[in-house]
Amino acid sequence: MHREARRYGRHVHRVLLLGAPRGGTTWVASALSHTTGATLVHEPDGTHDPFAFRAKLSMLHHPMLDVGDAAPEYERLWAGAFAGGRPTGSPADRVARWAYRGTTAEQRHTAVTDGALTPRLTIVRRMAQPLGPVRRGAPGSAHVVVKSVHAAFAAEWIAQRFAPDVAIVLRHPLEMLASWRDLGWKAPAAPMFAAIRQRGHDRYGVDLPAADAPPIARTTALIAMLTLELQDVARRHPEWVLLRHDVVCNEPEASLASAAARLGLTWSDAASQFLAQSNQPGTGYATQRVAADQVGRWRERLDEHDQAAAIDVLRRFDTQSWLDEIA
Repeated sequence: MHREARRYGRHVHRVLLLGAPRGGTTWVASALSHTTGATLVHEPDGTHDPFAFRAKLSMLHHPMLDVGDAAPEYERLWAGAFAGGRPTGSPADRVARWAYRGTTAEQRHTAVTDGALTPRLTIVRRMAQPLGPVRRGAPGSAHVVVKSVHAAFAAEWIAQRFAPDVAIVLRHPLEMLASWRDLGWKAPAAPMFAAIRQRGHDRYGVDLPAADAPPIARTTALIAMLTLELQDVARRHPEWVLLRHDVVCNEPEASLASAAARLGLTWSDAASQFLAQSNQPGTGYATQRVAADQVGRWRERLDEHDQAAAIDVLRRFDTQSWLDEIA
C-alpha cells in the first residue's frame, strides 16, 4: 500500500465512486453511505473545498493523470479523503476556509483556469490543508465511500496509489446535458476544452467541435468525453463495479444492494429506507427524484435546437449504445 495511504486511516476500507457531473452519483453514493459502518466523503476534489482548489491550481478542473505521474498535492488530497475527509481544524485550515468563503465561484474558476489569484485566493494557496482522519477519540467508520465527478481522467492514477474498491456510474450524455442546462452551468473553459479535444483526437480518434463552437456543442463534448473515459477505464478493469443509471432507476434496491456486496459493503435497513424516502419529486441538487421517471427525460427538457446540436456531437463518437435511444 502506498505510504500516504498507510499514514492516513490504515484500517479503513476504501470505496471510490466515480461518474460525471449530474450523472446520478450523489444519489448512489448516499445510498451506499447508509450501508453498515459506512461514511460518505462528498467530492473532496470539488470546487467547495479550499485544499482541492490548491491541489488543482496547476491542473484542470478534471485532472488528466496517467499512472506514474507525479502530483504530490493531488495525492495529499486523496489521502485525506480516503482517511475520512474531515477538516483538520488547525489555525491555518481555519484561515484558509475563511478566505475561501470570501471568494466567488467565478474567481475560483478563473484561478484554476489561468492562475490569476485574488489576495484571498493567494492566502488559500499558502494555507489550505488537506482533509484527514477523524480526530482522536471520535467514533470512526469501517468503510469510507469517496464520491467524485471530477476524477474520470485520473481514475487509474488514484486506484494505483490507494487501492480502493471502485464503482463507476454511467448515465446517458443527453440526460446529463439536460440537467446541466436546467442548472445554468456554463460550457467548459478554453484550457479544459482544448485538453479534451486533444485527448479525444489522440486517444480515441474523435474530432470534437472547434474551440469557437456554440456552448451547447462544447458542453456536450465534455460530457461525452467524460462518459467515454469512464466506459473505457471500466472495460480495462472488469473487477470494478459498473452501474448504469437507467438500470438502477428501474431497480434501485436490487441494483444497489448487489453493487454494495461487490464493493465489500453490507446492505442495511437504513439504506433501504433512504431509497424509499428519496423516491419522491425533487429538483436542483436534491437527491429526491421519482427514480422510474428519470430515464428519457432529455426529450422534454432539451428543445429541438439543443437536441440537434448535441446529437451532432454524439454522432462523432463510434459508440452505438449512446445512439440507440436517439434513433
